[in-house]
Amino acid sequence: MPAVDIRETLLTTTAPASPPEPPLPPRPAATETPLLAVELVPPVTPGVAAVWQSVSHFNPFFYMIDGFRFGFFGKSDVSPWLSLGVVGISLVMVSSVAVHLLRTGYKIRG
Repeated sequence: MPAVDIRETLLTTTAPASPPEPPLPPRPAATETPLLAVELVPPVTPGVAAVWQSVSHFNPFFYMIDGFRFGFFGKSDVSPWLSLGVVGISLVMVSSVAVHLLRTGYKIRG
């Protein structure tokens, strides 16, 4: 049986011709392409919006972002002092948990 060089077999074997792809439609300019069409956004009932607004006030990142917003634009959803207080309290809580974990040696191999 004669030896067959695999490289020669691969070079001589051709894949079946595929049909040509149809041309792509022209792309609109970046200013004409909305990220989200307003018509596709479902209507929000006032009760649902109020619930999600109150839920977002439990997130300390809301107050951090609102503080930056006040610093840059001079507008905020809540008082800047309230934002500063919530961020300060969050800092103290997270720092105390971190110090406690360091003192107890949690998950530190010894």
